[in-house]
Amino acid sequence: MNLIDKLSWRYATKRFDPERHISKEDLEFLKESIRLAPASYGLQSYKVLVISNKDIQRQLVEASYYQQQVADAPYVFVFCSMVGDDEKLIDDYMTLTAKIRHTPAEKLEKFAGMIRSKMQRLGDEGVREWKDRQSYIAMTHLLIACADRGIDACPMEGIIPSEYSRILGLEPKGLVPVLAVPVGYRHPDDAYASLPKVRKSPEDLFEEIK
Repeated sequence: MNLIDKLSWRYATKRFDPERHISKEDLEFLKESIRLAPASYGLQSYKVLVISNKDIQRQLVEASYYQQQVADAPYVFVFCSMVGDDEKLIDDYMTLTAKIRHTPAEKLEKFAGMIRSKMQRLGDEGVREWKDRQSYIAMTHLLIACADRGIDACPMEGIIPSEYSRILGLEPKGLVPVLAVPVGYRHPDDAYASLPKVRKSPEDLFEEIK
């Protein structure tokens, strides 16, 4: 299948087959797709938890409004915003950039200052919203990578962040959960798998301005 066929094949899986597992190779492929996702300024102001502990997954079901996919899928990716020390976030990225690109640190000072200025203009609430949106971009890469490998996924905004934080012990780590994505393989009895995909027509969705 080409990419469009694969994207047509994918859907928000409502029921996973708990007996089917993802290979280590495929798991690394999914993680790498997230790592290479676009990120504003390259900061990657998020952390992604990859959960396969069944006891924890079962605890997360109630915190996911009883969506059983969280327990049945072999893995659950939880995208979290990094909160707190934004200066360290910027400094660490500049250090990494200098190392990878063999660039003197002083040449990056203007770039770092620009990022700091943007954060100051946004304010605390604006920075939080901006960081949350970065998780959505990374999550989209995960969904595309899953479709490419014939792996099912279900992006879920329907989580209770405070409960996820409690169960996963996130507050001391400076992390706030944004969304969860169970990944695995659809159950043969998932009725949603055979439903036609409902999307607007190209004529309704796009407007070309020439």
